[in-house]
Parts: sequence; C-alpha cells; structure tokens
Amino acid sequence: MPSLRTKKKVEHKLRGQFSKRARKTPTVVRKRKKRRAKIDALRKPFVDTIQGRKNPYKSVDRYIRDIGAIYPTETPRKTDLKPAEVEDTPTRVWRHNLKSALMLDDNAAASGYQSDGVKPSRKRKRYVSQTPFKMLDAPNIACDLGLNVLDWNQKNHCISIALSNKVYIWNSESRQIQLLCESPTHTITSIRWINGGTHICVATDDSRVVLWDTTKKTPVRSFRKIKNPVGAMSWNSQFISTGDSSGEVLNHDSRISDSCINNFKHHTAHICSMEWDWNGNFLATGSSDNTVAIWKCYNETFEVSPRQVLPHNGFVRGLAWCPWDFSILVTGSVSSEDNLRVWKINGASNVGQRIERPKVNEDVTGIVWNPFAKEMLVAQGGNSSYCAIYRYPSMKKTFQMESNEGYILSSVIASKDQATVATASADERLRFWRAFEPLPKEKKSKKSEDTFRKFRY
Repeated sequence: MPSLRTKKKVEHKLRGQFSKRARKTPTVVRKRKKRRAKIDALRKPFVDTIQGRKNPYKSVDRYIRDIGAIYPTETPRKTDLKPAEVEDTPTRVWRHNLKSALMLDDNAAASGYQSDGVKPSRKRKRYVSQTPFKMLDAPNIACDLGLNVLDWNQKNHCISIALSNKVYIWNSESRQIQLLCESPTHTITSIRWINGGTHICVATDDSRVVLWDTTKKTPVRSFRKIKNPVGAMSWNSQFISTGDSSGEVLNHDSRISDSCINNFKHHTAHICSMEWDWNGNFLATGSSDNTVAIWKCYNETFEVSPRQVLPHNGFVRGLAWCPWDFSILVTGSVSSEDNLRVWKINGASNVGQRIERPKVNEDVTGIVWNPFAKEMLVAQGGNSSYCAIYRYPSMKKTFQMESNEGYILSSVIASKDQATVATASADERLRFWRAFEPLPKEKKSKKSEDTFRKFRY
C-alpha cells in the first residue's frame, strides 16, 4: 500500500494540474482577450509613438489632459479620412472617456494641471480673527487722547503701559508683569522706549521727564528746561524730542549734562503725537490746533521753522511713516469726516502733497503699518470702535475687527514676530489682535550645513 506521504504528493500534483487547466479554459481566455482589447483601444495613440521600449505600456502618463504637449501623437491625414472619421479618432475617444470617468468639463484640467502642463498656484485665503486672542486688565488708564501711555520695545519684546501714577512692563515671552516706577502725587502723561535699547523715558504732569533703566529699575537722568507737561515724545538715535501742552518742541541730547540743544514753536495748542521718520531726517508733530508740522534735521542741526504744514479737520492723533517708502506719511485726526490722509513729503518742497483720499469718517486714534505687506491697521473710535486693515495704495478696506467695547485710545505692535497689535481702550482693557501674517521661516538645507562642517581648523 502507498504511504501517506505519497498520497499527499499525488493530491498536490493533481491540484496543480487542475488549477492550470482551469486557467486555460476557453471562457477565461475569451474574457482576457476582451479586457485586453479595451485597454489597447485606450492606449493605442500613445503606444504607437513610443519606440524602442520592451514594454510599451510602462511609464505612460494617463492623467495629463493635453498629452500632445508631451508626446506628439501621429494622426492620419485629413485627405485620407472622412469628416465623421476625423471626429472619432482614438485620441478624442480616449479624452472623452477620461473626462467622463473623472467628471471633468471641457475647460477643466485633469489632476489639477493646466493644458500647458504647468500646475496653477493656489493662493490660500487669509483669515483674520474678529476677536482678540488675549486680554489684560488696565485699571485707571487715562482716557485722554492728548496722552501717550502705551509703547512697545522691539528688543526685549516688552509692552509698557502707564496706569495713573504707575508704569508697568509686561513681557510677551515670559508673560510676567513687573512694576517699573511709581509717582506718589503726579500722573504719568507719556512714556517712550529708546530705539533698540532697554531704557525708557517717563513724563509726568509736573513737567518732568526722567530716563529709566528697566533692567536695574533705577533712574538714569532727567531732562531739564521743560516748562509744561509733556504729552508726546520720540527718539532719534541718542536725541529725544518732546512736545508739551503749549505747542513747544524741545530737542535733547541724552549724552551731555545740559541736554537741551534747541527748541522751536509753531503749534498754538497741545501736541498730541510726534514721530521721527526711519532715516531720522524729518520730525512730524500733530497738534490739537488741527495741523501737522514737518521739521527738518540735517547733520544733527534742527531747523527753527517747519518745512511743511499739513492742514486737517480735527486734532491729529495718529502719525505713521511708511517703513519701505520713507517719504510717505499717514495721518489720522479726530473729526466728523475725512480723518485718514496720506501725504508725500518732499524735502525740496515747502508744500505737502496729498496723494490718497480714503473715505474714513470715524475718529482715527492710531495707525500701525504692516512690516510684511503693503497695508496698515487703523484704530477707529467714535460710536462704534473697531480696527480696520487698509490695503496700500488703493486704501481699500480688507478686514474689520469689531470686538472693542470701549473707545480705542492707542495701538502698537506687540509681539516678537511683529504680527500682533495691542490696543488700549477706555473700558480699561488691553486687547491683543493677530492682525498681520509674518513671513515664513527659511529652512536650512542639510547640504549647506554639511559643506560648512568640512571647513574645520
């Protein structure tokens, strides 16, 4: 008798023969031929053009709509075909079948590509939140548009705010709040950080201006010959300019003991805002006498009379120089109409040229330029306080944030990436808005790192 092992060998052999025979039955062969014929009908226009390949069906791109731009197909001559046959060429049939399978219209491109083989750029829609992502309490903040009690330091990423007779500093990275100084009997009227430093100027209503070191929390020096309370200040390198309630402007040099260099006066009322341009050549001062004065400074020499005087309908609260075109100045006033104006400041001319006329009828209390794009954020007060983003130079309003419950007093940039704007309101709240989009960080290539690793001494 055969053993069990031989029986299993025989069964395995019979199964293999049966399976081979089943694969070669007429029905299976017929179905394979039909399937193969359908595939050949669709691929024939492209297979005929590819020569010298062992497998002509390999690496054929079936998902590009206008395949003729990559593989030029051979079509019969028009003289050899009838009009009906020209319409039913294999290429047209294949395109029609592919469109119907992918549910595309005649003008659409398969797989996201255009007819010329170039992928279209898909621009992501920008989103600006209508609500602030952070709020801080600011009790006893001065609700006076003639004072400047909020400022931002770009070096140590700190916000300073004056609350009645105290100055607080909030660090945006560590989220810590510390008290810098306190005046026992006088109210703080203005604060201003030095450009790229850790010192800050603090002005009080008793006509005193003191320079403080924020790291040691100690006063460094005071500036003299100031007769009236200071409402606005601005730094230009080692010089600081102050504007008081009588309309007088004083320039001080922080390096010498007798700091006051010169003084000049044109305004007849309180100075509400003051800003140096990015080159340090022009000083713009806004006053409650409804004018903006442009002062010229050349080689640390100040002109006594203003170079230009720009008229407005109300007292000027907002001033902002353009960060890429230093001759563009945007001003904002508090009046019933025409409150936002764009000026072209020319050093050779004594007349300011107004280049844009946006229709803004709400009170403008602050202007912040976007450092990454040609647009600006405008803080608007009045019956409905909100922040709006305007595109430059069309001055078209693109976004509007309407979550301010109180009158907006001032606004500054308040983040390390310069994409966040902070606004102080009369409801004693400090709100932080994600208004701008920072530039994407550049990725360091590994190849460049490897090449520098080789040069080690």
